[in-house]
Amino acid sequence: MSESGNTPLRDTLAPEFFEAMRAYYAGRPVLVAGADGLLGLNTTLALNSLGADVSVLTRRENSIAAQHAAQVIFGDFENSIIIQKAIAGQSVVFDCVGSISAAESMENASTTFRRECQAHIAFFDACATVDPSPIVVFPSTRLVYGTPKSLPVDEAHPLAPTSNYGLAKLTVERFLELAHHNHGLRSRVFRLSNPYAPQRQIEQCPYNIISRFALAIARGEQVKIFGDGKQLRDYVHVRDVVNSFLASGADERSNHVVFNLGGPEPISIRDAVQILVDSVNGQEPEYVDWPELSLKIETGDYYSKLEKLHSDYELPPFVSPKIGLRELILGYEQQEEGDKTIYAR
Repeated sequence: MSESGNTPLRDTLAPEFFEAMRAYYAGRPVLVAGADGLLGLNTTLALNSLGADVSVLTRRENSIAAQHAAQVIFGDFENSIIIQKAIAGQSVVFDCVGSISAAESMENASTTFRRECQAHIAFFDACATVDPSPIVVFPSTRLVYGTPKSLPVDEAHPLAPTSNYGLAKLTVERFLELAHHNHGLRSRVFRLSNPYAPQRQIEQCPYNIISRFALAIARGEQVKIFGDGKQLRDYVHVRDVVNSFLASGADERSNHVVFNLGGPEPISIRDAVQILVDSVNGQEPEYVDWPELSLKIETGDYYSKLEKLHSDYELPPFVSPKIGLRELILGYEQQEEGDKTIYAR
């Protein structure tokens, strides 16, 4: 599915899943906050394809998401008046707001906690106290685990973040757990690993490293890999992320639940980059020493155990990294050649 919406959602999903999601979301009032980021925009496009009554909250005046929404609220996520307006009457709220990378979070702790913790807590407090309260879907991060003690990582793994970013996300998770206990707020938390898809304005995006690599390689540039690149990751296609969001938002059980959400199989960073290079006959990467700050927050091998997620929801098969990463760079290559409609979901 592209940002222009020229590929219908039903053409990319198992028919049974699409129909089940459409039966739930068609005509339903939903809010996507942070609607112009990678996760927010793709969630907005999916909800629009399902016939939902979509409202979006965005700060971008040239919002792409606004073109696919019934209601647009322009403003700052940290403005309480705007938040109250945005959540009123919503059945499901997807909080996709985020702007700081793990490395950036170490440079300014106070800014990190204001943006990635305080603002989200205020938002969810408003969700918990409005009547009726919505189901909330929150993308957290696999960085709440820190360095894995065992692999694959399941939801019971000890929580020991090594960055301010991971700590901020964990604090929001704890608040959602408390809001469920005190107010009955229904929340679905996803500890997200390495999502990818072509996206506009990727140069301004401090995270989504594999997508940044893909764009650089598509432009004929050489990318730099820290260390030997042998550390494992479970890159997850944004299709699979959005499908998981949709399924959890349609889950009306009165609970607070946490899921790991990563790709279907681990792959080393160097092998992932090699797929990108081979797909377009690009330049081979350069291997360089780790920057001191990046090395401090590096967690080593990581890949998720997805048993809990697949036990709770019948999701379409996840996209393999070989297929998804090739799709990723070919999307960017077409973009560079002038086809501005190619932004795969």
